[in-house]
Amino acid sequence: MKKTKLRLHNPGSNKEKDFLLSMMDNGYLLTGKHCVFYNFTKAKDNQHHDLILEYSDQKTPDIDNYDLSDYGIIFSFQNKLWLTKYFISYSYAKNKKDKNEIKISDDSIQMDLKYVKRYIKNFITLINWILVISVVIWGLLVAKHFMKLMKISPENASTNALSSMAFFLIPTLVIYYILWMYIWFKFFKRKHELQNKTGDYSGNWQPTLLVTIKNPSTVPDMHDFAYLGTWTRFTHKENENTYYYNLKSNYSITDIIEDLSTMLNTDKDNIKIIDNFGLAPIGWLGLFF
Repeated sequence: MKKTKLRLHNPGSNKEKDFLLSMMDNGYLLTGKHCVFYNFTKAKDNQHHDLILEYSDQKTPDIDNYDLSDYGIIFSFQNKLWLTKYFISYSYAKNKKDKNEIKISDDSIQMDLKYVKRYIKNFITLINWILVISVVIWGLLVAKHFMKLMKISPENASTNALSSMAFFLIPTLVIYYILWMYIWFKFFKRKHELQNKTGDYSGNWQPTLLVTIKNPSTVPDMHDFAYLGTWTRFTHKENENTYYYNLKSNYSITDIIEDLSTMLNTDKDNIKIIDNFGLAPIGWLGLFF
């Protein structure tokens, strides 16, 4: 017995997992997925199953045609994830437990995070291009309409042209806002959940700090402090024996000063840290070096 379900779930999302798990509990296994259509078949027995989700950055050749029975896999198929080079595979295996489960390895969770980051980046690029193209089209239409009005009614041309601008621009901005809300609630939330699972916060925005170290006992080797964030040497004043750095970090200023003073054997008063936003606009100069 076969079934087809229409769902708007994002691949690998918690909602999709819950949906597939509920179908497994009802005895249906996913055999294929095409856009928003999920194809299921009735399991031949009442045995429980594991659904194994795996992410990869390359297609597994002919995965649909492989005989994976030696690995305990009943069947498996792979789909390309939209807007990215990544793939997701759905594989079913029988288990000896008294419940159905969905399994995903730590490596696959890490790959899922990479996919989500890439999707967010590509989606934002796409909607920005949509906005740019829409504004260009809007400008050409308004200019054409304005020239036409100048010939018919010059005194009302500006007013009518502004009305046309609003008529076209407002729906465009509404659509742009909806797309941003979609990416925010669907994928930024998922990204944060995956980062909490993996502990991988690379790529996140971090505040930039201006760090001044005076009279250290040795020349600072910032590789020893890589765990604090990303360091960039700004300048060094030899006559004052003072080093200046930019540091991108989510650590508190208190913790940074504590670690630097201890490992560099210098007094805490010799270490000054200022958030570049607190020096606006002077502190922003450090961002360019």
